Amino acid sequence: MTFGVELEFFLLDGAGYPAMHSTAEVIRLWQLRAYPNMPAAELGSFQIELNPGPWPLTKRGINLALTELRQDAAHLHECAVQLGYQVCAAPVVPRVRPDQLRDPSLLAPNARSRATSSYFANSRATVLFEDGEKFVFPGETVLACLNEIHIHVQPAADAAALRLFNEYNRRGHEPVRPYQMPIEFNGRLLDSSCTTMRLFEEADGEWNRSGTLRRVGFVPYAIESFTEYRRAIDTFERIPCPESDPPFLELESSVWFWTRLRGRPGSLRVEFRPMDMGADWEDRVRLLAQTARELAPQEECTAEYVH
Repeated sequence: MTFGVELEFFLLDGAGYPAMHSTAEVIRLWQLRAYPNMPAAELGSFQIELNPGPWPLTKRGINLALTELRQDAAHLHECAVQLGYQVCAAPVVPRVRPDQLRDPSLLAPNARSRATSSYFANSRATVLFEDGEKFVFPGETVLACLNEIHIHVQPAADAAALRLFNEYNRRGHEPVRPYQMPIEFNGRLLDSSCTTMRLFEEADGEWNRSGTLRRVGFVPYAIESFTEYRRAIDTFERIPCPESDPPFLELESSVWFWTRLRGRPGSLRVEFRPMDMGADWEDRVRLLAQTARELAPQEECTAEYVH
């Protein structure tokens, strides 16, 4: 059984605001320096993701993962500083102006990001401050202003993946609860009940409301347009889940949540994404990996992890 991790960071200007188009610049410099594990662009043009791996889901594998992630984070910092940017590990972008949220350059200029953001174009997310005031994000921009830590676990067979998925649903949220803390945004604290997941829930009312968001499965080809994104629905079949009523995992509005491609037994993996990003991300990654070890089926697994 193997696992991978995604770490999301913001790239900010000298005043602490989003540095538009900075992600592409940092990735170009990373390539010029020939560093391994090239980072990926995220939805925001100032968001960047580290996603190395895979590693075995063992104590040694977890230590290897943290060593590799620390090295990649150091390379990210070096590239960003050379270009005049700050690297920020906050869960919500620390400062943003309403005019920036309306600026088309806030979002990454690639088809996949545009397709994803268009799915939320008619929704909005409201964050609440402790004094009762509100700040409203347009739905297509809120995901660009949130950073999380995701863990992917790849068992050898679908049956093991489904068992792990069910264990995450039963017990996965308990270990991460202490990390769901108040968040500072635009120099003020959000309401203590407001986490990134609260923002998701308020975005369009269709998100998982248990306080965490989990999904299984993946799309093993690039989706280049929103039309393709919607058409992908027809390529999926529901996954049997005898413990549910009806006995299938629910197909959510995000199209490929809880699904797999037809004819691909054994390709299912579990993505658990309950964790806000934070400056103490090393502790958070270790906790997520250790939790996966405790919850995962113990049989020998040989399947390769696929990004």
